[in-house]
Amino acid sequence: MSRRVVIDRGRPRAGVAGCALLVGLIGGVGSARAQGADVALRAAEAFDEGLARKEAGDWAGACAAFAESERLAPAVTVEINLAECARHAGDLLEATAILRRAIAAADAKGDRVRGDKARLDLTAVIALTPLIAFDLSPEPGLIVTIDGRAVADLATAVAVNPGRHTVVVAVDGAERMRRDVELGPSAIERIGATPRASTIPVPGTTALPSAAPPSTEDDTAPAGRPRRFRVATIGLGLGAFALAAGGSYLLGRAYQLTDDAEAACPDNGAGCDAPRANALWADAVTRSRIGVGALAGAGVMAGVAAGLWWIGRPSATSLALAPTARGGTVVVRGRF
Repeated sequence: MSRRVVIDRGRPRAGVAGCALLVGLIGGVGSARAQGADVALRAAEAFDEGLARKEAGDWAGACAAFAESERLAPAVTVEINLAECARHAGDLLEATAILRRAIAAADAKGDRVRGDKARLDLTAVIALTPLIAFDLSPEPGLIVTIDGRAVADLATAVAVNPGRHTVVVAVDGAERMRRDVELGPSAIERIGATPRASTIPVPGTTALPSAAPPSTEDDTAPAGRPRRFRVATIGLGLGAFALAAGGSYLLGRAYQLTDDAEAACPDNGAGCDAPRANALWADAVTRSRIGVGALAGAGVMAGVAAGLWWIGRPSATSLALAPTARGGTVVVRGRF
C-alpha cells in the first residue's frame, strides 16, 4: 500500500508575505520618523539663522529665515519673531494678526510664558497702530471707504498701517468727501467736524471712559494742548519738582541736626551742652515741618498739573485697557 505525502506550500508563502509586510511597515514608520526629525532640524537651523541675521541687522534675511522655519514647523516663538519682522516693515496690521495667532497657539498648549510675551508685544503694536475715527450721521446710502475698502462699522475706529490713506465718503454712489491723510505711529485721524468725544473704541481693547468734559477746541488745530494749559502745566510741574527737591533737602538736614543734638548731649549726661542741644533740636523740628509742608505742596501742585494736562489734552488722546493673562495694561493713545 503506497502513502502519499502532501506538502502544503500555501501557508509558508503567506507567512513570508506577512513578515515582509510587517518589515515594510516598521521600515515605513522609521522612515517617517527620520523625515520628521529632519524637518524639525531644518526648522531649528532656519530659526537660528534668523536670530543671527536679526542681530546683525539683516532684517530681510532674518524674516525670510523665520518664514522658512514657520513653514517647516510652526511654533509660537517663531511667530513672535515674524510679528517683529512685520512691525519692523511697518505692517502693524499683519503683526497684530500674527500675534493673535501666537496667543491662541500658546493658550492651547498652556504656554503662559510665551503667551504673555505675545500679549505684551500685541499691546505695544496696538498702541502704535494709527486709527481713523468717524463722526458721521447715519443716512441711507452712506458708504465710507478707506483705500477702496468699505468700512462696516462707523462707530468703531478703524486700525490702519502708518502711511498715506484715502478716505472717501459717498451717498447713493455720489462722492461727498475725499480726504488724503498721512498717519504716523499712534496717530488718530477724525473724519467729521464734531466736539471732542469722551472716548474712541480701540480694536482689541476695552475703552475706559474719559473724565474730560466736552471741548469747543477745533480738532483741526495743530497737535498739542492749548497754550494756556500747556504753560500752566509746565509751570506747575517745575514748581512741584522744586518743592519736592527742597523738601527732601530740608528733611535730610533735619535728620543731621538731630544727630548733632544727640551728640551734643549724650544719654549718659557726660559733657552735655544743653543750650546747644536744645537749639539743634529746635532747628531740626523747624526744618522737618517746612520739609513736610514742601512735599505736601509738591504733591498738590503735581495733581493740579496732571488735571490741567488732562483737561487741555488733544481730543484724540484716550485711555485703553489691554487685558493679559495676569491682569491688564493701561495704554494712553494719541498726541501729547
